[in-house]
Amino acid sequence: MKIKGLILILLSFLLLSCGGSPEPNFEVQAKNLLTLLQNRQFDKCVGMAYMYQARMSAISNEPQFKQREMIFNITTDIQGEFFNENKQSSIAYLFRFPCTWQLLETTQATTVIADIELPVHRVYAVVKYNSMDQSSDAVPLLLKAEAINYNNYKVKEITFHLDLDQGTLLYLGWGTDQHVPW
Repeated sequence: MKIKGLILILLSFLLLSCGGSPEPNFEVQAKNLLTLLQNRQFDKCVGMAYMYQARMSAISNEPQFKQREMIFNITTDIQGEFFNENKQSSIAYLFRFPCTWQLLETTQATTVIADIELPVHRVYAVVKYNSMDQSSDAVPLLLKAEAINYNNYKVKEITFHLDLDQGTLLYLGWGTDQHVPW
């Protein structure tokens, strides 16, 4: 019973985060996600991921005694894959050091996930680091390898995008667009 209550609360949170307006507010959802990332509340970010919601739906018919372990495994997997500040391919890596961020613009776009082209709402943002000592290292997964020309290449700011599903406002993925070195 606790599991179903937790799922209902999570779904209520997602519905309330839409602002109650008939038109989805992607900007508010993006701000919520980025604030959670900056505050290192990765467990809450997990609930905002499309992959998490899809996997949770797949286990809804399982017996409750199985669901507890399955939910734990799903949550751990999603957090480890998508919201791990030590993993350079994770959006959480950008928020590993003290920083400020700002939304730049939003657009309609398409993204390819598992060879399927999906319409998304793309939100562009920039993260700026306070000092060179407390900034992310540029890595081939974040920046093009040819842009890195010496060791310990530090980034002053990174412009990136995150993709939200148009129908559910859930997080699908992210990518970098440009950077400014120190």
